[in-house]
Order: sequence, then structure tokens, then C-alpha cells
Amino acid sequence: MIGKIKLALRVSADQLNEEIEDCIDACYRDMARVGIRVYDADGNILDKIETDGLVISCQKLYARWQFNFEGAAERYRAAYESTRDAMSLSSDYK
Repeated sequence: MIGKIKLALRVSADQLNEEIEDCIDACYRDMARVGIRVYDADGNILDKIETDGLVISCQKLYARWQFNFEGAAERYRAAYESTRDAMSLSSDYK
């Protein structure tokens, strides 16, 4: 996932890897907080989550929000929250 997020942020260097990984984890936890099934019973990330298009989209939006990508943090926050909230209402993610 980190490669996709780095590409979305237009980051090629590895200096921000740890911060980006923390951002990915925070996004997963936020998604789980609103009822999106991200973890299995043992607390591991579900395999399908890493390849799900909507989850990947949420991850990119969340990272762009947190890193204030192109100075448009509020736009990315609103898009992330809207997508996340819609997913939380779908039985596909329960």
C-alpha cells in the first residue's frame, strides 16, 4: 500500500516512509472506528482490503488530507469523510 500512497502524494524518496505508514494505519483505524471491517479477529489487516478500490481511494484521500497535498487539505478531508461514511453504510464492508 505504501507504494500507492507515495505515488498519490508524488513522493519518491524514502525519508517519509515511516510517517506515510503511520498515516495508512491511522486511516485503517478511522475506518474501523465507523464500522468498516478492516481487521480480522486477530487484529490483522484483511487481505481483501489491500486490493479493494474504494479502500485504496480512501487511503489516498486520507493521506492527501493529512499531508495537505497541493494546499487542498479541506477538499481531501471532505472527500475522504464522504467516501468513508458511504462505505460504513454498505453491507459489503460490515
